[in-house]
Amino acid sequence: MLLDEIGEFGLIERVRSACKSHHPAIVIGIGDDAAVFKTGPDQEVAVTTDILTEGVHFNLKYTSFDSLGWKALAVNLSDLAAMGAKPICAVVSLAPSRTWSGDQFDEFYSGLKRCGSAYGCAIAGGDLSRTPGPSFISVAAMGSVRRGRALKRSGAKPGDAICVTGELGGSRTGLEVLESGRPEQAGKSVKRFLEPVPRLDVSSWISGFRGITSMIDISDGLVSELGHLCRESATGCEIQADAVPIAEEARNWASSIGGEALDYGLYSGEEYELLFTVDSRRIDRLIAESAGLNRISVIGKMVPAVHGITLAGPGEKNNLEPSGWDHFRG
Repeated sequence: MLLDEIGEFGLIERVRSACKSHHPAIVIGIGDDAAVFKTGPDQEVAVTTDILTEGVHFNLKYTSFDSLGWKALAVNLSDLAAMGAKPICAVVSLAPSRTWSGDQFDEFYSGLKRCGSAYGCAIAGGDLSRTPGPSFISVAAMGSVRRGRALKRSGAKPGDAICVTGELGGSRTGLEVLESGRPEQAGKSVKRFLEPVPRLDVSSWISGFRGITSMIDISDGLVSELGHLCRESATGCEIQADAVPIAEEARNWASSIGGEALDYGLYSGEEYELLFTVDSRRIDRLIAESAGLNRISVIGKMVPAVHGITLAGPGEKNNLEPSGWDHFRG
């Protein structure tokens, strides 16, 4: 069976099966947004890594080298945010194509440093190689978290409220308007796609709130990430269609091309908002106490696994397949 037939998530399960670790320092292993290991009696470290490949994750026709550097680090910091970890440092491995100039190389590292400075993450080293193309970037980031406080994808239970930060759909909108050659139609969304914002500010507050049962960042789309939470927590979920927060530019763009705005909210990847679940007895308090933070919306609830993933609208309920971006199936 070829890799395309197995798919990205099938391959992840193979890795998890083949590389199970029983090292006593490992607290959270394969299958979450970051690995977590103990470094002392009260401290743990979260470690994550992401690959960006030219032609798959970025297109230099409309991505500046400075923005590429920002994004290469930001996507890792989003994984740390999903675990409730505070960034410490990152190492960067880069294999630029032969078309890069010295100035473009400098711009890339300027973007890395700009993002790192914004979120307190030092660039501590890495590796360089050459390639005939396409360009290849791999970043590994580390963050600290108090012992036992890392937030996992597992832990949700039926009845828990499902919440999401911010608004969705902007990243897909930004990509589509860039590819259409009309970036002026959705400038905010273009910025969101090129330079995503890891929700570390909200994460630090969420991780300290009693009653959070699971969390993940939205990198492959809301429905895909719900699938991860449900699978790891052995639950199903029910989402209210009218509660999904959709960015205004996404609504306008969808309308202009005859699309459905809700699809942008459900399936837009690279949003890097936080998706998390909360004990239903604590949800009112969470909403009240988070009023001054980035918008938090309650979009549904966890249900028994037998119900699967459903979308509820006026007078109807539809099953959703937990599909999203798959690097091997597309």
